[in-house]
Amino acid sequence: MARDLIFDVPPRPTEPGDILMDIPTTTGDHLRLRLYRDEDSEEVRHLFLSCIVDGPDAPVARGIKDQLFRIVCFSNVLLIAYYLVAPSSLQAQVIASFGGVTYLPLAIWGLLSIGFMCLSAYSVKNAYYTHCNRGLQEELVDLGSHYYNPRARALGCKKWVIEDVGKSRVVGCVGFDNSSPSPLVRRMSVNPEYQGQGLGKLLIKTLIDHVEWYNHEVRTENVKGGKLVEEIVLTTTTYQPPAVHLYTKNGWVLQGYTKLVWWMIGLNLLTFSKKF
Repeated sequence: MARDLIFDVPPRPTEPGDILMDIPTTTGDHLRLRLYRDEDSEEVRHLFLSCIVDGPDAPVARGIKDQLFRIVCFSNVLLIAYYLVAPSSLQAQVIASFGGVTYLPLAIWGLLSIGFMCLSAYSVKNAYYTHCNRGLQEELVDLGSHYYNPRARALGCKKWVIEDVGKSRVVGCVGFDNSSPSPLVRRMSVNPEYQGQGLGKLLIKTLIDHVEWYNHEVRTENVKGGKLVEEIVLTTTTYQPPAVHLYTKNGWVLQGYTKLVWWMIGLNLLTFSKKF
């Protein structure tokens, strides 16, 4: 069961690998929240990809199951409606047009349904792999230079990770990117094995605390070249319900959605925002 974690994150680690806090758990794991360092690069990429494409509860699997369920339901409804509504004379004409073979229309309908199911599964996978590749081509190409170059530091850009110290692996991450026209939350990810412990909420709270501190520094002119953050934006998809629940529960507002596949119902990219 998820727990509501409330932490006072101490200010203000600035260098790669700086530790913010040790995270209390009920599982005995030694978890630590700290800033990203270059050694985390491959693990962060793997975490981002695995959270999207791996496992039965990953967005890809959820999306494929939902789309196949929709197709099966729609196909069966049309078939039942045909046999219930279509006049017997019309049904006889259809069978006659297939050489009088009674089962042939059903077989063709079944093959068409299977073909459409395969197309839907491919489209869901392709949409998410395109999303992942876009992330890999943006800040995930070189996380260190993206978040720790002089301009990024002046703009308050940060990347945080949660590390399982005992297993020496990264199990959560999130980034704040103020270098784009609209400040963004980047690649919020928590390993599914560690979900339900409030780690996502902790990452988001850490990011928000940082933005509030950064805005204070900009207003008091303690940051040269800074840019005041009035609103931050993040995106997720309809097949990531834990993320959607986390954001809505913590005050993020849904601004709109974009279809990832134009003809597909239910597969949308959701845009949330939070004002400061």
